[in-house]
Amino acid sequence: MSALRSAGVPVHPVEAVPCPAAGTDLAILQRFLSDGHRECLRGDGTVVEIEAGTALLAAECVAEWVASDPDAGRGTVVVSDGDTALLDQALARRGLPVLGLSAPSPLRSGFQVIALCFAVVWKPLDPEKLLEFLTLPLSPIAPWAAGHLAAALREEPGTGGAAWPRAWALIEAGLRERMEADEGRELLEEWQSWVQVGRFERVSGVPTDIALAICRRLAGWAAAASEVEHGPLRRSLVEVTRSLEAALAMLGQATVAGRQMDQMLFQAIEDLSDSARCAEVGGIRAVADPGALWRPASRVVWWRFARGGSRPAPCHWDEAELAALAASGCRPESPVEAARRDEMHWRSVALHARQALLFVRPETECGDETARHPFAHQLAPLLTTQVGQQAIRVPAERLLARRHVRIAGRMITRAAADVVALPKAQAVWELPRALVARTRGRCESATSLEDMIGCQFRWLLRHVVGLRGSRAGLPDGERLLGNLAHELARAVLDPGTIPDPDSVRARARAEFDGLVERTAAPLLLPGRAAELAHARQRMPEALAALAAHLQSRGMAIEGTEVDCAGDAGGFRLVGRVDVVVRDPAGGRAAVDLKWSRSAARRRIELAEGRAIQLATYGRLLGSAGRGAPSAYFLLRQRIALSTSGSPLATEEVAALRDLDGTWEAVAADWRALIGLARHGIGLASGLGGGADLALDRVLAGDRDACVSCDLSRLCRIPSKRTAA
Repeated sequence: MSALRSAGVPVHPVEAVPCPAAGTDLAILQRFLSDGHRECLRGDGTVVEIEAGTALLAAECVAEWVASDPDAGRGTVVVSDGDTALLDQALARRGLPVLGLSAPSPLRSGFQVIALCFAVVWKPLDPEKLLEFLTLPLSPIAPWAAGHLAAALREEPGTGGAAWPRAWALIEAGLRERMEADEGRELLEEWQSWVQVGRFERVSGVPTDIALAICRRLAGWAAAASEVEHGPLRRSLVEVTRSLEAALAMLGQATVAGRQMDQMLFQAIEDLSDSARCAEVGGIRAVADPGALWRPASRVVWWRFARGGSRPAPCHWDEAELAALAASGCRPESPVEAARRDEMHWRSVALHARQALLFVRPETECGDETARHPFAHQLAPLLTTQVGQQAIRVPAERLLARRHVRIAGRMITRAAADVVALPKAQAVWELPRALVARTRGRCESATSLEDMIGCQFRWLLRHVVGLRGSRAGLPDGERLLGNLAHELARAVLDPGTIPDPDSVRARARAEFDGLVERTAAPLLLPGRAAELAHARQRMPEALAALAAHLQSRGMAIEGTEVDCAGDAGGFRLVGRVDVVVRDPAGGRAAVDLKWSRSAARRRIELAEGRAIQLATYGRLLGSAGRGAPSAYFLLRQRIALSTSGSPLATEEVAALRDLDGTWEAVAADWRALIGLARHGIGLASGLGGGADLALDRVLAGDRDACVSCDLSRLCRIPSKRTAA
C-alpha cells in the first residue's frame, strides 16, 4: 500500500459491510466453510438454491426476484459462471439494465466473416464453410448474388463444375441490369476475390502476402460500410483485422501454416465480445468469474451454479513450443493448482455475501442435462437438511403455478396470463387470388408432378410460390454420391455407339478424381476416406455394367442430361432425362440413373403404378400418344427395373398399371388438383383432410410425403408424423 501511495495512487479504505446476523442460515453456512462447524439451516431465506428445469425458466425466476426489489437491485452482485444472454433478455423484458456478460466467441455476428475468409482458402475445399460464408447475414457479397452462388454450391458441392460459372454469369447479367458497365465490372471482380477458394495446403501454409491481402480486404470492406450499417460491429472487425495484419507482418515468414493461422485467428477474436451486448448502468452488478468477487456484497446471486471449475483452455502450442516456454521459466498451471484456485474462488463467493446468497441451477441447458457443481457437494451436508426445505430449495416452476411465491425473503406476485391457443394443423387452405393466378400457364416437370400428387399444398408452396424449407443444405450421403454418379456418366457416355465396357471403366477411373474435386468436394474432407474409396471402386464398375447392359440390347446413346419439352394435354411438360438411348429401329427410350442403398423403394413404386418419373420421361420421348420405354438403372445394384415387357429391364416388376397407365392417372389427378387450386383451395394431403371435397383421384397421396417435406411447419402437421 505504501508503494501505491508513493506512486501517487489514491488509496481509500473499503467501506465496512456488517457480517450476517448471528443465527441466520447465511451465518451458519459461512461458519461451516470457515471451521467446519455443522448446524441445521432454518430456511429463513438468506441461503436459497433455485432449481429450474431449463436455463430459460431459471432466468425468468431470477429476473422476477430482481424486479421485486424496491431498491432496484442495489447491492446485488450476479456471479456468472457462464453466459448471461438469457438472463439479460429476461431482465430487459422487465425494463431492467442488462449485465452484458455474453461469452466472447469467434462465432458471434460478423466475426464469422474473418474465420470463414481464411477457412475457404485451404485444400481440400470444405464446401460447408463456403456455403456458411455465402449465407452470412453480414456478408461482403450482396445477398442476391450470394444466393446464386449458394444455389450452385447446393447443386454441385465444388467450384469446378458447370454450376459455379453459370452462377457467375447470372450475377454478371444482374449487375448489368443494376448499374453502369464499368462499375458493375469492378464490383464483380471484388466479389470474385472473396471466393478464391481451395488454393493452399494447410501443412505448407498460405503465403503471408496473400494472408495480408485478405486482412486488408476485410478491413477495407468493414471500414467502408461501418457508418452505414452495424457500425460498432464493423468497427470491431476493423480492429481485429488490423491487429491480425500487424501480427502477420511481425512474423517475418514467407508462409503461415494452417495450425499457426488458426492460433492467430483465435487469439485475435477471443477477447472481443459481441458489441450488441453491452452492460447497462444500474443498481445490479455482475462479475464474469467467481474469483472476480473480491469484496463483500449485500446479496450474491450465483448464476448457472451447475458447472465446476475452469474449463481447460484450448492448447494452441505443440510439444516443442511448450518445452521452449518451460525452458524460459513460463510454466503452465498444473491441474492440481487450478483445482485449488477454483475452490478458493468458490468459497470466496459464499463468504462475501452479507444478507442473502442464491444458487441458481438449471437442470438442463440446450437440451443437455447439467451436472451438479463440485461446490454443491461440499455444501450438501447443509443444503440437504430436512428443516425448512421448502424455503431453502425453491423450484422455479412454482412461478408458473402460484400467484404468490416467496424467494429469499421477497414475495413475488404473478398475474395469470391469458391462454392463447396455438395454431392447429390445417388440411384445407383458402388461397389468395394472386396465388391462384400464378397456377395458370405453368410448365410442369416430373418433380413438380410428384410433389402435386403427394401433396398439392407442398406443390403450391414449392413450385408456384417458390418457397424452400430450412433443410436446404449441401447434398450429402447418398444424394451427394448420386450427383457424382450422374456427372461421371455424363463424362464417359458420349453420344453414338455404346463404348466397350472396359473402356468405360477405364475412362471413369481416369475422370473420377477430377470430378470429385470439382463437384463433390465434401468427399475429400477428413473422415470421408472410406466413403470416397468405396465410390472410387464402385462407380466405374457400375457404369461399365450399364454400358454392357445397353450393348446387349442393341442400344445407342443419343445423349446424357437431355433437356426435353412437350405438350401434355392441358399443360406444358419439361424435363431433363439422365440418358436417352435409341433402339436398333431408331425408337427412343429413357434411362433414369439412381444411386441408392436398396432397390425396394423403386420396386414398390413400379408395382403400385406410381413411377411418376419414368412415366413422365416416357411421355416426353414418346409419340402418337404413347410413351417411350423407360427404366430405372440402379447403379449400386447394377440392375435395370421397369414394368413387364420393357426392352430395357433386366428385372421386370409386375405392376398395377403400366407406365402409360401411370401417366393417364397422373394427368387425371393433375386435372383434379389444378382445378382445386384454381378455385382457391389448397389441400395438405398428409393431414388426411379434404374428404368433403369429393376429388376424383386415381393415385392416392404419397404416404411418405410428410416425412421428407421441409415445409411441414406451415401446414403444422404433428411432429411425430414427420419424424424420420
